[in-house]
Amino acid sequence: MQICRLLIRNFRGIKSGVVNIEGNSVLVGDNNSGKSTIFEAIDLVMGPDRLSKRPVIDEHDFYAGEYIVDGEPVEISIEVTVIDLNDNQLRHFGNYIEW
Repeated sequence: MQICRLLIRNFRGIKSGVVNIEGNSVLVGDNNSGKSTIFEAIDLVMGPDRLSKRPVIDEHDFYAGEYIVDGEPVEISIEVTVIDLNDNQLRHFGNYIEW
């Protein structure tokens, strides 16, 4: 399995962003530039341990700490696109796969 695309909205320091990944990649940057946020986003979607944490997300996970705007809740959206799944992974992800 290989992550090839990551779409993040309203998560931590990222208002909206897309990361396209080809092959083996390395994230390099200054402190507080978003590297850990990208890995936390991946972990939130694909990490088995993150969902057992309570709460799964808190007010610090929302962009600029805004979880309610004009009386409406703000939605965090994280989409991870993966390719090259093996047979076991295909069975595991089942109905979540889009062709």
